[in-house]
Amino acid sequence: MNRAERCVVVGAGRIGCGFVAERMLEAGLDVTLVTRTVESAEALNRNGGVWVRLLTRAGIRDQFVGPLEAVPADDRRAVSRRIAESSLVTISVGSSQLPGVAPIIAPGLAEHRGPVNVVVVNNQADAGSRLKELVAAHAPESVERHGYASVLVDRIVTAQKDGPGAPLRFVAEGRIGAAVEARSLRAALPRVAGLRPVGNYSAHVQRKLYVFSAGHAAAAYLGALRGHRLLPRAVDDPEVRAVVLAAMAEGQAGLAGRYGPAFAGGPGRRLAELARFRQAALGDTVDRVGRDPLRKLGVEDRILGPALLAASAGILPVSLAVVAAAALQFGSVNPVLSRRLRRHGVPDVLERYAGVPSSSAFARLVNRAFTLLDETRSISGTRAALATDLDETPLLAS
Repeated sequence: MNRAERCVVVGAGRIGCGFVAERMLEAGLDVTLVTRTVESAEALNRNGGVWVRLLTRAGIRDQFVGPLEAVPADDRRAVSRRIAESSLVTISVGSSQLPGVAPIIAPGLAEHRGPVNVVVVNNQADAGSRLKELVAAHAPESVERHGYASVLVDRIVTAQKDGPGAPLRFVAEGRIGAAVEARSLRAALPRVAGLRPVGNYSAHVQRKLYVFSAGHAAAAYLGALRGHRLLPRAVDDPEVRAVVLAAMAEGQAGLAGRYGPAFAGGPGRRLAELARFRQAALGDTVDRVGRDPLRKLGVEDRILGPALLAASAGILPVSLAVVAAAALQFGSVNPVLSRRLRRHGVPDVLERYAGVPSSSAFARLVNRAFTLLDETRSISGTRAALATDLDETPLLAS
């Protein structure tokens, strides 16, 4: 193995360890993880890697992902040296953390002798271009020769401990697919199974958000209304499951109008996604999947995005309106949001936090769903009442 065949992974969390490092080692690359703290780096180096429990079609397989080298982000000299000799740099952090990543990776990119791809694995359509702008502020002379591409990962990964003091273990689906924004690449990608450059990257992001993520979020928010703690239990609840499937169908209808039915998929895709949510071994909770509801209520995110796209295609997004209302109920444990909902109402909150005009038809639909859920706590009853309202009154008329 020569030193050029190295992948630097910034971010040692669920996706960094439970997908990127596992895939890169499987492909024969050396892997250096850049961790947030010295303590995390020391623990990784001491253990030599991490344990990942893979849920495959053949069954459950515990796999040691190693050897891994870890370097703390504060050791800028070591990070720069590793980036300068890498064949791929992978960023696996949340979108809000990208401004802090740019000054860490910029010196190493400036030292790199040739073009290298910097891929951002956080499922955002513009993550690569955003990072490029941020790096340009620190290394303007070298930024253009490198590629900055977004990556969409098709794998659920959770983190678990067997008990107090036990080491962290990642639990992941055996799926290996990852779509890479092809137009932003500046060098050949290493041969990694599942890493696939795609032309219309934004369409792939929308499909994941508007089907998989919409269903995932729906299961969490509706499950919380029904008092479920674990996501598989929520999905097994017939009242939750019916609306989860209907919400994904609304998302697919909007996608079909924009990209065609073949790309959007049909009932088989919905049932396959539902089966993923039901994997008990992931230990996924309603709270983990549902956290940060205001972000997930963004106008282009997993609930309002498919709802508005469906409406533009002539589909009434009744189920997604119920999910949006349930998300607001879930988020109302936050005292600031709760106070604003009481004082100003649902339409105002949607306009303030999600950018949906308070006078819009969809804001009125969500407001009605919120009131019905608050009064009845019935998911199916709320959805049926909304459908009746729409039959009797042009609620979505502008």
